Amino acid sequence: IVLGVAGGLLALFWVFLRRSRLGWALRACTQDPEAAALQGISINKFALIAMAISAGLAGVGGAVMAPLVVVDPHMGHSVIIMALIVIIVGGLGSLEGAVLAAVIYTFFHTFMTTFFDGVIANILGLVVMMLVLVIKPTGIMGTSEKS
Repeated sequence: IVLGVAGGLLALFWVFLRRSRLGWALRACTQDPEAAALQGISINKFALIAMAISAGLAGVGGAVMAPLVVVDPHMGHSVIIMALIVIIVGGLGSLEGAVLAAVIYTFFHTFMTTFFDGVIANILGLVVMMLVLVIKPTGIMGTSEKS
């Protein structure tokens, strides 16, 4: 169920960002706020919409994961580290890079946890993140901002 819900939401989010006018406006606000404002897009309004979408997705993720883990106020702490690693390795602002990095990191983390130790898996994940920051600071699919 978790994989189905996550895959479905990811596909819907991708379609939303790539095919809807609201998704195009959100992407415009993140890529070049000044140009978006010149086109009549309210940056504050779309920042609020982005936060609402983020909160909704986080709520669905928490509801789907609640039966699998112990529910307590600190249940997201371990996930935050994994999310940070995935976002940095994938590249900030790259949905495709985040998905690729999540698949690679999950496989790597599961393999290391199965055959070695979870702490070693976490440490090596952070080492990989640091190597990516040193070698390609924009991530595996991120692009450098041209100013």
